[in-house]
Amino acid sequence: MLRLNMAVPATPRNDPKFSSLGLVGAAVLGLTDAAYTNPNLQFIPNMDGFPNGRRLEDDVTTIELQAVGGVVLAAIGLWYDDFVPGQSPVTPNLGNVLKFSAGVTKNDTTLRANFPYVQTPWRGLNYTKVTKF
Repeated sequence: MLRLNMAVPATPRNDPKFSSLGLVGAAVLGLTDAAYTNPNLQFIPNMDGFPNGRRLEDDVTTIELQAVGGVVLAAIGLWYDDFVPGQSPVTPNLGNVLKFSAGVTKNDTTLRANFPYVQTPWRGLNYTKVTKF
């Protein structure tokens, strides 16, 4: 069950810092962007994303795999083994996890302007039958 935090403002889709990585995108901003080094956490862009459960655009597969890879632990200060005190917390090992992508980075169609927002399902597979000899 997901808990929806309505106190977190939505990130506008045209915001240059909008990311389909949800909370992982927010964690990256918190680690790498000086504008967010000591803010009220709710106002970092993308805090409204997965797993908060409000955005259809979020790449939940990449987010989950990056979280398992430890990116969330790094975001709260449990650094990777290659972290050297006094240097950037974005180490080569953490950088590799942050660069990981599951491959799908956007929807294959647009979202509707009104509820239920998602398009109607595709009819089925469009394929050509191939006969092997």
